Amino acid sequence: MIKSMTGYGKASAILPKGTLSFEIRTLNGKNADVSLKYSILPKDKELAAIQIISESLHRGNIDVFMSWEPS
Repeated sequence: MIKSMTGYGKASAILPKGTLSFEIRTLNGKNADVSLKYSILPKDKELAAIQIISESLHRGNIDVFMSWEPS
């Protein structure tokens, strides 16, 4: 299996109270450099989210966008 550091993914979940959307973009890089852009995650949970992402995506410049649209 080929493992590339460049990629794009988008997913949405329709929940009873609204829609939760995630978008991830990655580019080549030697280390995992995670950038979070969100409006729904409390600041004190940001470091934990970065650690979870870094455990799965080991290398590259990683941009994660999270959004919530209430219904």
